Amino acid sequence: MVNRLGGTKVIVDGQVESISDIMRVGNMDTNGRVLSNVLIRKGSKLEYQYTFVQDYNVISSYIGVNSRHRVEEISSDSTTLRTLRYTSKIYFTENEEPFSTRLIDINYLFRHLVGLSNQGINYGYIEMNHANGDKRRLHLSTDTDSKGQTVEIKWRMADNYSAGMKRYPIIVSGQTIYMTSEVPYTDVYGKVTDLLFNLFETNDGSVDMQLYPEATTSNGVNPFVVITDFIDKDESEVLSGLVEIPFLSRTPKVRVYNGFAKYNPILGNNPRIGVVALQYEPLIKDNKVDLTRSIQITTSGTLEFGKVNITTNVPVQSKGIAYYNIDTLDLILAYVDNLDAGEQTITLNYVIEDSKQGGGVNFTIRLNESETVLSNAYLTYGIPLMR
Repeated sequence: MVNRLGGTKVIVDGQVESISDIMRVGNMDTNGRVLSNVLIRKGSKLEYQYTFVQDYNVISSYIGVNSRHRVEEISSDSTTLRTLRYTSKIYFTENEEPFSTRLIDINYLFRHLVGLSNQGINYGYIEMNHANGDKRRLHLSTDTDSKGQTVEIKWRMADNYSAGMKRYPIIVSGQTIYMTSEVPYTDVYGKVTDLLFNLFETNDGSVDMQLYPEATTSNGVNPFVVITDFIDKDESEVLSGLVEIPFLSRTPKVRVYNGFAKYNPILGNNPRIGVVALQYEPLIKDNKVDLTRSIQITTSGTLEFGKVNITTNVPVQSKGIAYYNIDTLDLILAYVDNLDAGEQTITLNYVIEDSKQGGGVNFTIRLNESETVLSNAYLTYGIPLMR
């Protein structure tokens, strides 16, 4: 038999002369296996059946261990890192297509294409729900980065039981002394049933640092993502989270480069972005813009859900336009199509495809749009509204 962490249960039958020869539950055999259960039948001799396990997953079923002490089963020495991975892919497309999965807040991801900036994603809030109905509320420190054409937002718990240490003051002989204690995110058995976490642009500045990372409520401002997930965490797992957003293309007219993620405003680095009218056709494998075969232009634009509308004035007939980092010349995105001289609007259509990996169930990225759009989103996708 194989238990849920991959450890093997071994059943051993035998006979002994005396009850004193029976092994005690919790002891180990010579192979390092733990005795988790004993069955005894009395005949001419005592017959026994031992159940051994390789890890401590089954010991909590032994009712002889007081539940108040079972927290000792949670070992930080034998842990497994479990990453809750949520992927939402953005594809640029030839034509406008209907959305079938998720809503992405375009005010964050495409702002560098229309000359806007933002602070990035810097704050998270999470609720860990337990089987008995209890809940742990926590602030999250997030790490936002890029890998290739993908934006990554990451967080991690300190270990399989604790979210980290909090500092709190006590008064001793009139002196204020600061103490520290663990902030648990699991129940006493090291388990979590399901979770809900939000990612925000920033917090409202009211986070109680004497409780941090413990929270009483969310302090987020400008929501970006809300995720709910049934995870059924066990006692050995250290939880971490990864929200990843790859930027891809299904049309030869739109060529996405690593710079799209690397210099995305969601990272909060706000680089200097330039735009050129192309007198050549850049290749997919190109990394840098060729300014000797380009003409500097300016653009403006508007953002709609599913569309990026770019308005520009091209001085001469061109092969398209390209966005690049002014300081590094790294290409960000190129729109390749014959353009006549003069003012025109280019529409970049995109769709979003959600994929579940690593135990995620629901992945919802919030819109920061009008009440009408939010109401329609709720009716169509079941997205809970935040007031």
